[in-house]
Amino acid sequence: MKKPFFNLCCVTAAMLLAAGCVTEPEVRKYKLQMGIPHGSKKYTPVNPAGLLLGLISKPVLYAGEESILTFSLKNSGTGSVNIEEWFRHEPDNLILYVQPYMPGMSSPDPEAWFEISEPLKKPVLHYPVTLMPDNQMLISKKLTFISKMSVSPGKERRFFLKAALTLDSLKLESDTIVLRVFPAQNKGVPRK
Repeated sequence: MKKPFFNLCCVTAAMLLAAGCVTEPEVRKYKLQMGIPHGSKKYTPVNPAGLLLGLISKPVLYAGEESILTFSLKNSGTGSVNIEEWFRHEPDNLILYVQPYMPGMSSPDPEAWFEISEPLKKPVLHYPVTLMPDNQMLISKKLTFISKMSVSPGKERRFFLKAALTLDSLKLESDTIVLRVFPAQNKGVPRK
């Protein structure tokens, strides 16, 4: 009679010990990423009619300082515009082109544009945006070469500059502007 009770106690003790050795299941940590991965979808072309891309910040910068220009993509049309391919990291939507402004030039040389580009910020994701009539999206771009530049006191350097969207579904370019770069010590001095 004692033997079945003893066996029952041993089995119960073994079960309790085994239950204490159970490890928690590993919980995977997922990073939520909002957007469509780059290159995974072919986007519908967008009609650029009514869309304007232009510089809205002042085209005056100071050598040796961090320089940021702000551009606007404006819908001046009467209907909304859907852009499915918009990059999540705003500066990735623009590429800048620059060339030196030489004395005697009245317009840029079409063959002399130098592309200012940076690697796309990882992860490269797209998301759709809708631009309603009379609304705009702002895109800021750094000009890293300005911080490495020096300009002699009392002088200035000029560059032709234009921006273009990097989207495959929407081809749009800004007008060409003249960018003026002054020495850092002239900051705050009004220019004509």
